[in-house]
Amino acid sequence: MNRAIVRRIKSVDAASLLDELSRRQYLFPRKPLVDVLTEVAAVSGLTLTSVRSATNRFELDTTRSIGRLKRVELEYLSRLIHRAYRQELSSVC
Repeated sequence: MNRAIVRRIKSVDAASLLDELSRRQYLFPRKPLVDVLTEVAAVSGLTLTSVRSATNRFELDTTRSIGRLKRVELEYLSRLIHRAYRQELSSVC
């Protein structure tokens, strides 16, 4: 792996994703999950394919509002997104 990819992996972790998802859940509880995830991906520098693969793996209904998700679901989703993002970056190397 080159240094740029390692820096990107270190800048985005599951805890920061969870914080961002929790903040948006509190501020915009009626927003659809798909909109929140695309915004978080744009802010964090994630790829949309990693977000899609994580939601497909978790089998979430992305049309429901983010306010309906439980804390445990947000934690699991953030870990899945981070794992998919790491795998995607490592496959690029």
